[in-house]
Amino acid sequence: MLYFPWIIPYGILMTILGLLYFRFIFRLPRKTTVLLILSAIIFLTGAAGFDMLGGREAELHGYYTITYTVLYTIEEFLEMIGVVLLIYTLLDYIEQRFGHLCFSLEVQEP
Repeated sequence: MLYFPWIIPYGILMTILGLLYFRFIFRLPRKTTVLLILSAIIFLTGAAGFDMLGGREAELHGYYTITYTVLYTIEEFLEMIGVVLLIYTLLDYIEQRFGHLCFSLEVQEP
């Protein structure tokens, strides 16, 4: 499960940062707190959890198996879903805090 060595130092760093930001996160509105924690859980399940499973598969059977391909695809999918949920949460918080949120894009011809 610890085939990829980055898991240990990043796991320690993640725990330290989680403890440092604990009070900050729980002072946010309840919806924002729940969505932030959910996005972190989804992201970290992909980044650490499925990376450990993929490392085990790579160690036992190599990188060129269907199982490894499925595992790293799920890993990347969970990471991207976690990031998308984080972006949604931050935009929702900005809208709650500051009112109407509007983005516009304008394309100018050269």
